[in-house]
Amino acid sequence: MHATRRHANRADRRLSPARRAAAMSAALVALAVAAPKVAHAFSITTASSSSKNVKQYKQTKVYYFLHPDGSDNMPKATALDELRKGFEGWMDVKCGQLTFTEGYHCNTALGKCLYDKGKTCKADTDCPAAYNKKLMPIGYKNNGRNELVFVENNAWSFGSYVLGVTVALHNYKGAIVESDIAFNGYQQNWVTDAYKAGKGKSHLLSVAIHEQGHFFGVMHNLGGWPSNDPPTMAPNVQPYGWSASLNFDDEKAICFLNPKNGSYACKNDGDCPYVVHKSNGGKEAYTAKYTCSSGKCVWGPLKTAGTKTLGDTCTGASDCKSPYYCQVVGGQSFCVQGCNPQQKNCPSGFLCYGYQSQPTKGACLKDPGGGSATKKSLGESCDKSNECASLLCLQGTCQTPCTPGNAGDCASGLECQTLPGGNGVCVKPTGPVLKKVGEECQDPAECATGVCMKADLQATVGICRAKCTTAGDCDKDFKCVSQGEGYQGCLPGKENIASGGLCKFDEQCAGGKCILAGDAGKVCSQSCTLGEPTSCPCGMACQNTSSGAACFPSKPVGCVAGGEPCGGDSECASSVCGNGTCRVACDIAAAEQPCGDNEGCLRLAKGGTKGYCTTRGTVPNGKFCLGDDLCLSLFCDKDVTKNNEPRCGVPCNPAASACPAGQKCNPLSSTYGACYVPAGAADAGGTGGDASGVDVVGGNGLVPVQGGGTRSGGCSAAPADRRAPSGGSAGLTWALLLAGAALWLRRRAA
Repeated sequence: MHATRRHANRADRRLSPARRAAAMSAALVALAVAAPKVAHAFSITTASSSSKNVKQYKQTKVYYFLHPDGSDNMPKATALDELRKGFEGWMDVKCGQLTFTEGYHCNTALGKCLYDKGKTCKADTDCPAAYNKKLMPIGYKNNGRNELVFVENNAWSFGSYVLGVTVALHNYKGAIVESDIAFNGYQQNWVTDAYKAGKGKSHLLSVAIHEQGHFFGVMHNLGGWPSNDPPTMAPNVQPYGWSASLNFDDEKAICFLNPKNGSYACKNDGDCPYVVHKSNGGKEAYTAKYTCSSGKCVWGPLKTAGTKTLGDTCTGASDCKSPYYCQVVGGQSFCVQGCNPQQKNCPSGFLCYGYQSQPTKGACLKDPGGGSATKKSLGESCDKSNECASLLCLQGTCQTPCTPGNAGDCASGLECQTLPGGNGVCVKPTGPVLKKVGEECQDPAECATGVCMKADLQATVGICRAKCTTAGDCDKDFKCVSQGEGYQGCLPGKENIASGGLCKFDEQCAGGKCILAGDAGKVCSQSCTLGEPTSCPCGMACQNTSSGAACFPSKPVGCVAGGEPCGGDSECASSVCGNGTCRVACDIAAAEQPCGDNEGCLRLAKGGTKGYCTTRGTVPNGKFCLGDDLCLSLFCDKDVTKNNEPRCGVPCNPAASACPAGQKCNPLSSTYGACYVPAGAADAGGTGGDASGVDVVGGNGLVPVQGGGTRSGGCSAAPADRRAPSGGSAGLTWALLLAGAALWLRRRAA
């Protein structure tokens, strides 16, 4: 019922009856044209092309921040609500358990900004950090917050056909620690009505929900899907609002990456993902395919023997039988055969579409008009790419395709702008010809890379530099440095990357070794002594090699510092991994706690006393509760004075009661109990000690905070560990999915 409802909404979501009819008509035409009989799938990626470590969020709750200015094209609240709807679309999938929660900048209860030290506030808009636009997609460092921003000025350097760019920061194990999304507000106008999209206008929800898929690890679905039900994760935005809600393949993606109850089951190979990476030519391609075995998706190589014939959808060259080949046509790919447009030598039901600048070469594609269609010329209106003689329909107009880097593909006065997937389109330059790396400059806007940096403070002019994000991104004899206003670029010099960080050359590493470490790719290493764990840094282990013992990536054992991501208690120096992060260990029944201000001890599981320090909840003592984390005392258990109902209270040790004066310890196990007021004793507050409980628990002068709720303008005052994004700032072991070691995830209109 759930899936049926979602599919019913794909074409007519928020559309008038007339528009619904138009959408249905278009869908029927598309069905008649394509109707491929293929198993569908979805796409993910891994930490590197040589790795099997899936790129994904390891935690189940992810926090995001919306820039309060929204978009210049509509009321601020409207734009922000559309972005929220995108996240809600992914959370609607019943078999996924990833939760997206909007964070905030102002703790209204304390009147302090969370990310601006010393700043007071009454609302988010009082905090400078809320207005941050220095995101990873446009070349800045990560800051520990997952942010979504509309870029409204020339900081947008990706061209008019790129609608959004997502950068997800991950470590060598594939764990995402931060994701940022930048939307093109500079060269695009955003609309909320899908039928107003095209010719410089883009449907916001369609683009947002797609980019939010990249946000948590879903990749482009490169083909093999029916044209009457395109996935949201297709490389191109689909018309009529099709991209604004998820289809079955999209839903499978979040269920595979973050399955409910931690388990994903498959029935056939179509339930399992392809793995996507970029080739040396910069084009996205499938590099592996999971297959279904005994109800589980198992990694495997791509099949090399093609089985598809003329007109079938395809995902790569290996899909098609010889002599057919896989041809990209707009947002899809089809098995085609070569032809000569002048001879019209295609089988019945197919037309010969000529290639740009090659009058005698073309490809046979299905005739969209049953033999009566006339191929449209450049500039004419279109809905599908196979309506155009050029085989490229973008934003409702037939355009000229090109190959990035091949200047001869475009007419005089035009340049080839790169599109998602590595193809290109000929467009008029949107500004002056940009300078290449190594040329002199005075401003970053002059450089193709967007980075203009001086060699030293005494230099009078800058040099256009290669863009970088972290140590290891630059070529040999260069290092990634920051020089004012957050600009980072590759300057002459030597990196000093600690062991475990990604690298390309030995010279970049502090330990003098850049080793190939299996799934981890190439990482910095150092000499070590076998049998001595401390001779390698945390997360690495000493192994013998032909050139001597060296440190290799390994599972951390008792060394991960507090606040860093973890996969289990054994990894943490504190011996406690709570909610995916190493925490300070504590015991709920102990009289003294090692926790900080406004923190308490949260037990790991009922029945035990072992726990970790975290921010307190908001429910006072004596009040009904549904979980430990909701209580101001972080303890929810039986209250003997209230018919054993679950209520917030003060934990205690039955053998050495440390309850407040006038209270006793009610044993709930051999190791812990709950303080209560015996019958006939003075009631501290009429509810088992509501008021006095604040002082008893920790004695830190806690200030009760207001309850949560939906955010509207200001912010809710939920506990700090619920409003702050997980992961924090990434160390040297993190790898940015960008350039040679990474991937720019872009979105454009069809």
